[in-house]
Parts: sequence; structure tokens; C-alpha cells
Amino acid sequence: MKKFSIISFGIVIFACVTLFLLLPILGGKHPIYSGKALSKEAQSLVDAAFKDLPEEWLDYHVHVVGMGTEDLFVNPKMQSLWNPYQYYRYLVYLRASGITDISKANEQYIARLKALRAQFPKPGKMHLLAFDKFYERNGDANIDETEFYVSNDYVYKLAQRDPSLFVPVISVHPYRKDALEAIKAWHQKGVRFIKWLPNAMGMDPMDENLEAFYRLVKDLDMVILTHVGEEIAVDAEAHQAYGNPLRWRNALSIGTKVIFAHAGSLGTCEDFESRDSSGVSPEVDCFDLTVRLLKEDKYRNNLFADISSITSFNRKEKVIETLVSGEDLQTRLVNGSDYPIPAINAMVSTYQLVSRGFISQEQAKYLKEIYYYNPLIFDFVLKRTLSSPQSAKNFDVKIFLNHEAL
Repeated sequence: MKKFSIISFGIVIFACVTLFLLLPILGGKHPIYSGKALSKEAQSLVDAAFKDLPEEWLDYHVHVVGMGTEDLFVNPKMQSLWNPYQYYRYLVYLRASGITDISKANEQYIARLKALRAQFPKPGKMHLLAFDKFYERNGDANIDETEFYVSNDYVYKLAQRDPSLFVPVISVHPYRKDALEAIKAWHQKGVRFIKWLPNAMGMDPMDENLEAFYRLVKDLDMVILTHVGEEIAVDAEAHQAYGNPLRWRNALSIGTKVIFAHAGSLGTCEDFESRDSSGVSPEVDCFDLTVRLLKEDKYRNNLFADISSITSFNRKEKVIETLVSGEDLQTRLVNGSDYPIPAINAMVSTYQLVSRGFISQEQAKYLKEIYYYNPLIFDFVLKRTLSSPQSAKNFDVKIFLNHEAL
């Protein structure tokens, strides 16, 4: 038994050391790399991706994180070695965000984001996402269940300071006692977009008590950007069912404008609209349910999806193929990066994209060079470069601009 314990301890230590050594590879390099110019071939890929943009580009999905103030909070469990998986994920996020000094994390995060944006060859804006706390149905905040928190004031001030770079996206949990008043107040300040992550925040989009919230959002012509599908970037196991796209039918039927983040491209969901004779619902890909709703004509003017993270290694081949080949679907898509996710080296496999026929081997070579130059430009250029091996179609340039219906 003693020998077994020593061996087990040794394996744990070896695993920890290995993961620590892999951190620079998994988390990417930082902050703005060497300043070295791109090769002629890589630069030509960048030029091709931006040449036909008639106006400034738009990224509808950019996260802001920070800590140590009343506006910014990261749950202590993510920063504790007693929670090794969450702690390692936290270290990866720090690395990907270019944070080298925790005492200056907030400043370094924004400085790096601005520096990445400055390298784009054409002007564009990023939607900066606030992130509300976890709330119980009685309206009380549950800090223990809150993975991280970014206040509305924080993103609004960032956008006010740099309006040519950032657009503020507030986050108002519908179970908050002041939810309706908060929405009205932020609308008066000119804010139009609201961020939700039901799996992690604990709101059920199908809750009948949310009708007043949805109607207010509709009447004010605001837009909810919501996660759909499985959530793995933060802890959300207890409420994964809230990521089911079908739970949005009530809001969509009211006419509330909604953007499905990631096009629901990860995980499986219960298709409770297709129960068999015994009342059993099949488990299907959440993406299939997203596509089902997008194809329903009655939601043509108020349901959209962003293409953030669809190139990640853990997405099925059919996700890109379906979205890029569907001309009607493309009119409902908007661009999103989900930064800092694209800066996590392990999240995108150009080898996989080559094997699936979406990019060529030569394109992969120069896209990799672009990644080490600027991961946000890489994400943009990759999505503009890839094409369907079946239809030879690309994503339309309009996806990367301001959507006229939003």
C-alpha cells in the first residue's frame, strides 16, 4: 500500500509538472509578440480577408475580465490549487490574455486588447461583454455560484473612453429585483445589447415569469446575445439544460431579438419537441436545434447567430459546412471572436481544418504564422479564408459588418 501511494504521488507530481510546462503551448504566447512583420504570403492572406470590407468590421462577442475591484470579480475557487482543473483553466486564460502581473491584470487585459486591435489593417469595433452574477429565482445574488463578474459600469466606461474601438454590452440577470428598471436605465444611455449565459448565470430562458422582461427588450429594440449549447469555458454543469435553444421559443414568439452565440455548436440537448409515443425525448446536437429555429420563417427578423468558436477543435464538421453553405442561413449570421478563446493555442487545430477540407495545407502554414502575430487577426482571417469542400462557398463579407437588422 505504501509503495502504491508513493507511485500515485509521483504520477500526480509528474502530471502537474507536465501541465505547467505545457502552459505556454496551450495558453499561447503573449502579449503582442515580437513585432516582426508577416511574410509576404501571410500578409497576402490578411490583405485578401480585408480588401472587400466596404465599412468597418464588427466583432459582436469580446469578453472582458478582471479582478480585485467592486466592478470585477473572479471566484476564489478558480484561483485555488484545491480546485486543480479550474485553477489550471484560470492560468490558461491569464496566459492567453497576455496577463503577466496579477496586480495589473485589469490594465494589462485592456492594453493587450487595444494592441491587438491596433494591428488590424482596417478600422473596426468590438462589443465588450459585461457578465452578471448568478441569481436565484427569489432575486438574491449567489456569489458562490458566480464564476466571474464584470459590471455594466465597467464596460460602459471603457466604451465611453474609446468609442471608436468598443461598444458596451450590458448584462442584466432577469431574476434581479431591479431587472426591468436596469434595462430602462441602460437603454436611456444608448445601450442596446444584453449578454446572457443561462448555463452559468442560472436563468431559465423558458421561465414564464420572464415575459415582461422579453416584452420590454422588444419594445426598446434591444438585443439579447445569449449562449446556447453546452458551456465548458466556465463551470455550468448544474444548469446545462438552460443552454437548450428550444427554451427560447417564448422570447422569440414575443418578437424579442436574440443572437445565439456560437450557433449552439457544442454539446447535445433534449429535443423535447420530438417526444416519441412513450414520451421519451431524443438527445440531439444543440446545433441541429439552432438550425431548426433559424429556418423557421416566423423568426426571420428576430433570431440570429454568431460564428464565434465554430472553428474550435471540439466542433463537429457539419457546423462549418452547414453555416457556410446555407445562403439563407448566412443572412442571419454575425461575426464574433469570443476573445480571449482564439488566443488559447489549443482551441484551434489548423490540421483538423485541413483534414476536413476547409483550408489548404498552404493556407494552414501561413494562418499559423498569423496566429503567432495576432490571434484576433488570425480568427478573422481564418473565417474569411475557409470554404466548403462541397459547395466551395465562403462566409459572406456582410457577416463581418454591422448587421442592418441589429
